[in-house]
Amino acid sequence: MVELARDAARVSLENGTAPQLPALPRSDRDAMEEYLDPARILLGALGFHLLQPLVARRLSGGDGPIGGRGPLADVRLYFEVPKRGVRAEGISTDEGFVVFAGSVGDSTVRDSLQPGWRDLRQELIHQGSVELSGGSIRYVKDVLFKSPSAAAAVTAGGVWNGRAGWRDAHGTTLKDLEEALIDAVADEAL
Repeated sequence: MVELARDAARVSLENGTAPQLPALPRSDRDAMEEYLDPARILLGALGFHLLQPLVARRLSGGDGPIGGRGPLADVRLYFEVPKRGVRAEGISTDEGFVVFAGSVGDSTVRDSLQPGWRDLRQELIHQGSVELSGGSIRYVKDVLFKSPSAAAAVTAGGVWNGRAGWRDAHGTTLKDLEEALIDAVADEAL
């Protein structure tokens, strides 16, 4: 379990040292997995996702499947503000919005940035999830936000409508993608 929690990188571990795993026969490993899978599912159902990574599988480059959880989790989204040097990538999941490591934001914090998002930005820098680099900030780890607007605002350093700012590779806004998904589900229900 320690290894699963460390790999998921959702929480900081008090004791991150895992013992050397013994060489178990295949049947014992399978029995162990039978215990861990329900525990992981039960913890997730209770809202504790500490054993589940933010993004199940990341592809390097391209717009292929990412493997997150949620109806739009396989759609890679982009947030760009060229005049401020902002270029970020992420996905919308059932837990919120994940900005990928390697994304770049503006280091300037504008007066319009809400105090809560300002504090969140400072906390991310303090935790080492985001680092200051010259006139920009760089995401060192994948970061989960409660909403696409929070992700956009923290990244751009000012208020931003995330549903309008995040777009897919074809330029379609997150808002339009969500509305198309709702329409498709409504059409299926009829």
